[in-house]
Amino acid sequence: MKILAPLTNIDHFEKLLDAGAEEFYCGMVPYEWIEKYGFGLNRRAFRSNTAFNSFTAMKILKEKASTYRIPVKITLNSLLYSQAQYDMIYNLVEKFMELGFDTYIIADIGLFVFLKEHGINCKVHISGEMPAINTMTIDLLMQYGITRIIFPRRMSIADMESCIQKYG
Repeated sequence: MKILAPLTNIDHFEKLLDAGAEEFYCGMVPYEWIEKYGFGLNRRAFRSNTAFNSFTAMKILKEKASTYRIPVKITLNSLLYSQAQYDMIYNLVEKFMELGFDTYIIADIGLFVFLKEHGINCKVHISGEMPAINTMTIDLLMQYGITRIIFPRRMSIADMESCIQKYG
């Protein structure tokens, strides 16, 4: 079993590793996003300590992740973004990719279709925020190269079992 842990502070990196974390996920909300849209990028309060806020911090994170060979996934898990937000997210993802982050946890189906159609060659994990609640939904998503599914909280055990049997 792999332990996937949230990372909200670079100072917690080694402490979480020592505690057994084998993978991390985190968000990054740049100041420009907050200034333009006035809310967080990842369904979390942007003024709280729930996301990184600069590419300098993300660069440090990538250096640590490379040193320890620990995968880091970037969250983009609001349920819906506007077309203008897609364009800004595209620019963010390009910068993340340049830093070496290639895996994203996404909840908005339109966003990962947009990224794929615009040539972003990344790995996508379906966020538990997206209602991927049965094999038909997952069949649709698999057409876009999804590499991991995080089941939503409200999914029934029977539906989880049928998805695990088909895709596990």
